[in-house]
Amino acid sequence: MSVTAAPDAVRSIAAQIEATLPAIEARITRELAAPDPDTVFQRTYSGGRYFARAPRMCDVDLLDIAHHLSMQTRFAGATRVYYSVAEHSVHLSRIVPAAYALHALLHDGPEFCLTDLPRPVKLDNPAYARLEALNAEVVLGRFALPAEMPAPVARLDHAMNLAEDRALFRAPICTREVIPAEITQIPEIAIQGWDWRTARDAFLARFEEITGLSPADFRGRSERVV
Repeated sequence: MSVTAAPDAVRSIAAQIEATLPAIEARITRELAAPDPDTVFQRTYSGGRYFARAPRMCDVDLLDIAHHLSMQTRFAGATRVYYSVAEHSVHLSRIVPAAYALHALLHDGPEFCLTDLPRPVKLDNPAYARLEALNAEVVLGRFALPAEMPAPVARLDHAMNLAEDRALFRAPICTREVIPAEITQIPEIAIQGWDWRTARDAFLARFEEITGLSPADFRGRSERVV
C-alpha cells in the first residue's frame, strides 16, 4: 500500500466499522436483556465451560474450584499481603468440628465462577444472591453437601474475620457491631499469605485428607473449549 493511498484505506476501514456498529449494539442489547442461560458460559482453568446461569454438576471440576479460589483475594485485595479465598477455606476447614470440615473447605465453592464480592456490594445485589444460591446447590451438591451453610461453619467463618482482621490489615476495624455476639473467641490461625500455587495445592491436599478420595475423581466432564 502506497503512502498516498493509506488515508483512503483508513477511511474505508473506519466506514466499515461504523456501518457494523448498529448491528453489534443491537446484539449486545438483546444478550443483556435476555441472555440464553444455556449459551452464555465462562471459561475455566481446566479448559472447560461453566454455565453459571444454568449450572450442571457435570461441569463442576474440583481443580477449577481450587485454582480459581487460589487466584482470588479476600477483602478485594485490601490486605497487607496476598491472601486468597483458597487459603481462607483451608484454614476454616481446620478449625471447624471434623464432621463439617468438607463443607468448610468448599463453603465458598460457588465463588470459583461468581468471584468473591465485597460484602457491601453483595448485600446490594439481589441478582448475585440468586446466582449464588443456584450455584451453591450445584457446586456443593457435586460433593453430596447441602447448599445451606451449617451453623458451626457459619459461626467460625465469622470468627475468622476477627483473626484475619488482626493479621492482615494495617488498621484492624472489626468490632462487636459487625461480629455476632456469640463469637467470644478468636481462632488461633497461622495465616501465611500463601502464593496462589501453594494455596491451590493445599486446598487439593486438604480435600484428599478430609475425604480419603483423590481430587482426580472429581474432574468436570464438560466440553473443553478449543
